[in-house]
Amino acid sequence: MSWRELWTVLIGLDPPVQYFPPAVASIILFIIIFATCFCMHRLSESFPLTVKILTQDFFKTLTFCTYPFGLMILRKYHGDIGYAICNIPLNTATALLLSSGEGSPVGNWLLFVKGSQSLQQCIIRMVTQIGAGIAGFRVGKTLMKLDLHPAFEENLSQTECVAALNVAVTTGFIIELFGTTWDVWFHSQKFSDNRVLDKPEKLMQKTQKFEKKDVDFSCTVVTLPACSRDPAKAIGLTFGCKGISPSQHILVYFLAPLIGSFLAYRLMLSSTVKEGKKIKSGTNKYIHKNGAYNKK
Repeated sequence: MSWRELWTVLIGLDPPVQYFPPAVASIILFIIIFATCFCMHRLSESFPLTVKILTQDFFKTLTFCTYPFGLMILRKYHGDIGYAICNIPLNTATALLLSSGEGSPVGNWLLFVKGSQSLQQCIIRMVTQIGAGIAGFRVGKTLMKLDLHPAFEENLSQTECVAALNVAVTTGFIIELFGTTWDVWFHSQKFSDNRVLDKPEKLMQKTQKFEKKDVDFSCTVVTLPACSRDPAKAIGLTFGCKGISPSQHILVYFLAPLIGSFLAYRLMLSSTVKEGKKIKSGTNKYIHKNGAYNKK
């Protein structure tokens, strides 16, 4: 049912306009997605701990996996600038307001790698997030039926699924692997003591440092890091798409990010150890120097 039909049923009058401008249509979509997931995320606070964790993972992942349906319109009609102006505050606000749970399988994988959860917990949570990725693809397609903008109908009319990978599988694997390595490492850096400022600053830095890569996910275009760090986003196109087999899709968009995030963790661990040695060495020198001075 389109929004015009809903308007007529609820208000009893014909809608004042046929379609909304691209930005307005996208914002309406974001509000629907976020409001629904936010309510379910908050509702989960009263659930038993295990159910609560899985529910929060599911709806946080679902939120990020459905946003691209609105972001595609912004990029198509307002370019990269319009995309960035909306994407940065949108993802920042979502991450801050949905603070509990993990929004990507990579996050749960890293918790396992760090020893913060067992392999069994990691697998269960990641399977839940994969389900959220598939659900996000279906929810996005359903929201397209609201027909807020002509692009929504264009999306629904695309019956043929084409894989996002426009390079060789090996090349794609390497790109996703090192893209995730960079992204996870970059997110671990602290640019500001203020959390509200720190997150958008990282998003802006990534936007400046990475060249855009067209990725046909959910009939949208997203930046390379966004797809690398959240393999759940790509799961909707794993089966039935032309140009790549399911096994190749899983290799590039799921296994590569997991390996890349592991490399990033080892890199961070190595940097922490070296930094600790420097601090310890500097402290020893200070104590030695200060002690010698006191003896005099």
